[in-house]
Amino acid sequence: MTTAAAIFEAIRTPDIDNRLYHPETDRASAALDVNVGFLTNAPGLAHFLEHLLFLGTEKYPRENEYSQYLSDVGGGYSNAYTGAENTNYYFEVSAAFLEGSLDRFAQFFTSPLFDASCTERELNAVDSEHKKNLQEDDWRLQQLEQDLSRDQHPYKKFGTGNLETLKVVPESRGIKTRELCIEFYKQHYSANIMKLAVLGKESLDQLQTWVEEKFSSIANRNVTPAEYLENPMGPNQLKTLIRVRPVKDTQMLTLLFPWPDTTRLYKKSPHKYISHLIGHESEGSILSLLKHEGLASDFSCWPSHGANGFAFFKIQIYLSDKGLERWEDIVVIVFQYIKMLQSTQVLEWVYEENAIMSRLAFKYQEKISASSYCSGLAQSMHDYDKSDILCGPYMMEDFDPTLIKSMIDLLQPECLRIMLVASSAVAPEECQLAPWYGTEFKVESFSESLIESLKSAPLNSSLSIPRVNPFIPHNFPIIPADQTVDAFEHPRIIKDTPTTRLWFLLDTKYKVPRTSVTMMIKSPVAYASPRFAVLTHLYCDLVTDALNQSSYLAEMADLCFALDVTVEGIILSVGGYSDKLPMFLETVVQAMTRLEVIPERFTFVKEELARCYSNFEIENPDHHASYFLTWLLQEKLWTDAEKLQEIAFITPQDIVNFYPSLMNPVHIEAFHPWDFGEIGLFGSFSEPMYSLKTHLSHIAVSFQTTKMSTMLWKSTCNSAVPLEILVARALLLDQIISEPCFDTLRTKEQLGYVAWKRDPLYVESRIHAFWNSVRDIIVGLSEEEFKRHCTTLSSKILQKHKYMMASTEYYWDKISNGSYDFTRREQNAQKVSEISKDELLSFHDTFIRKDGDYRKLSVQIWSSQGIKAAGGAVTEDLKDGDIDMVECDAKVAKDEGSSMDIVLTDDVSVADMRNRWALSRGGYPVASINTFYSF
Repeated sequence: MTTAAAIFEAIRTPDIDNRLYHPETDRASAALDVNVGFLTNAPGLAHFLEHLLFLGTEKYPRENEYSQYLSDVGGGYSNAYTGAENTNYYFEVSAAFLEGSLDRFAQFFTSPLFDASCTERELNAVDSEHKKNLQEDDWRLQQLEQDLSRDQHPYKKFGTGNLETLKVVPESRGIKTRELCIEFYKQHYSANIMKLAVLGKESLDQLQTWVEEKFSSIANRNVTPAEYLENPMGPNQLKTLIRVRPVKDTQMLTLLFPWPDTTRLYKKSPHKYISHLIGHESEGSILSLLKHEGLASDFSCWPSHGANGFAFFKIQIYLSDKGLERWEDIVVIVFQYIKMLQSTQVLEWVYEENAIMSRLAFKYQEKISASSYCSGLAQSMHDYDKSDILCGPYMMEDFDPTLIKSMIDLLQPECLRIMLVASSAVAPEECQLAPWYGTEFKVESFSESLIESLKSAPLNSSLSIPRVNPFIPHNFPIIPADQTVDAFEHPRIIKDTPTTRLWFLLDTKYKVPRTSVTMMIKSPVAYASPRFAVLTHLYCDLVTDALNQSSYLAEMADLCFALDVTVEGIILSVGGYSDKLPMFLETVVQAMTRLEVIPERFTFVKEELARCYSNFEIENPDHHASYFLTWLLQEKLWTDAEKLQEIAFITPQDIVNFYPSLMNPVHIEAFHPWDFGEIGLFGSFSEPMYSLKTHLSHIAVSFQTTKMSTMLWKSTCNSAVPLEILVARALLLDQIISEPCFDTLRTKEQLGYVAWKRDPLYVESRIHAFWNSVRDIIVGLSEEEFKRHCTTLSSKILQKHKYMMASTEYYWDKISNGSYDFTRREQNAQKVSEISKDELLSFHDTFIRKDGDYRKLSVQIWSSQGIKAAGGAVTEDLKDGDIDMVECDAKVAKDEGSSMDIVLTDDVSVADMRNRWALSRGGYPVASINTFYSF
């Protein structure tokens, strides 16, 4: 028998990662991908099977045995997803518990129970999952694309499923859903179309032994994977325009072409060359011209894999108001570029430029989470030769200009379908309704004039092939494995002045030639009022827009940047290959300090931001609840509604007048991790830092202060208990109750994903009912079980950062919040390991439920229909004497029959309640700042 270690020798691996043996890994994972998905059989059946499969096996019959073992014992989790032609199951767990997890995981594919008692609940879960997506435009548009495909083609199917497709329709034919599910499993779940990936700390031979022991009994039914040789877009679907009314205020144009399945062409990757040129954003590109004419803000293109045998090539453009009016002109410009490519020689240097970056991406591939890695690997094993299962997605080794040219020639006006998405794209009275999501749309044939314009589109002198990318890296400094260097474990300060503080970390763990620079540019004007917050956001968006041509070239060379608005100022982040990062950072800083506000671009950027603010109103209720909970608990947070009121009155001149004050900050704090042994290289960043940090000046700003009274709830904080101990106890409580909470509220009581048929009062009552059981859950744990929870949580807290950016983000969080508490993880893990059951019960009795009352903050989002259905009061049991009874906009009166105080709140009264609360203490250094000095 060939050993796994021998097989591994033939697999091409990244230079920096020897996956033969990883005894130091702290996380383990497995994923199994079945080559069958929702295109097969009844709508939603594959998805329903994915749900039902997890709920009990012959060896482990308890329905939550698997999830409880992963969570309570292994500190892990599991998930699954159903695609068009595959279903992917995976889990992640602490490395020490891989074998037990594998044993439970394998049973789903050898002896599942398909417990009849779970069927109804999981049908409701699938239905709920569908309902939560009903107002999501991405789901609506994707299903509409499928709905309007060729008749009888499997692509036309409804993949998610709902109660109608999985219960009503089968039962009307005398068929039970569970029986359908079992039949589907027996027909399609076959070992020969399954791929398994396992990651653990054990040797490959040991992992192979476990796999053979636990998975070899999976039945091999010699299933032949489905192949779909006919594209869903036939003659009747092409040369058509689909006008769509979205839920949100979105303006988008999508061009779709039938495309061959290029999966097996991965060594040539012709689609990467084509996507690179059409989707380019530098000077001479389609987007550059569209932006110059004020027609669009964003442009992307990609080959969209449908299933085995067919694909699509898609071009997606986000439109301005002007672009919406001139959408036909935009389509003509796209075809002018395509015609240029069709009449131009395929360029090897363009292909090689992409190939270089692909090789670098594979060579310096960093680790990701164990479950993400295994899930992706299990799926890709269907597509690549055995030796290429790791490098397949990165390969561009066989330049084939004839193949590339033939695929560019497929992009013809006769092979095009257009989808125009906008609220004004079609009048409501002219709309049809799509069956599954109720999407409003209208289909019409291309006009003869449009067809002729596309066929006869002349070459456009404003369009050209992009220039050679100046950001392609050539030097890759890494500390050699055999070289030792003196390095601090955590960041150190190498410069500290009244205006600038620079943190540095020589990090030798990751062995990649990448780095980053993160700067907090503190400014008192950035977030001083809703108007200033909007001005700051517009400034950042205008800088990003002005940098688009340069930043796209940088992005193609794996360099990135971001500008984020915070309550303290702006955070500038730049990262990527270290060779050209200083040059790119200087480019960004120049754009920030020398911004030219172009009125036409300002108008479009302002439109986009205003649209973003207004679209918040259409988000799902759970988004609103999370948002307002954050708003209530954060000291300063201007709402989208407040910012929307301000944006209408802001002009280009306002930005010109504002941003010099914004960029005259009071302080810059920066962090730079580096994986090379020369701190002097930080000098490469000194020039852009100097450009950014101008002389301090005093800025007159009017601040509105709000008097804060005592907190709404009576204080229960015991000053004798240090905060870090309270945090550790809260983390442990979460560890213990998270799986029972999910099992009770989501699985058994069917209150997730979104509780569509229940009002917030009912949902909260069930949450209370669960909380009533929490103390008993803790009490019911044996001492061994309790300590195992402590050990599991400590292990989770101490998980290693898998890649450099994860480490950077962790340290930046501690720097930006002012605590500099770099060992917080280790301290939390230690505190958790010391907690006794009595201490956790005391924590529960003091801070969670005291004298029978819960200490809580509840945010409830009610629909107008829900308020009416409640028939009385929308309640919140806030019993503080300082809070007066107020009415909401719906004028719902107090329920006179209620025995408790009822508070109904509108925006004003909620804000008033928030203003009564005392401020909590902000971040503060854990040690004197000079203890971090290294200069």
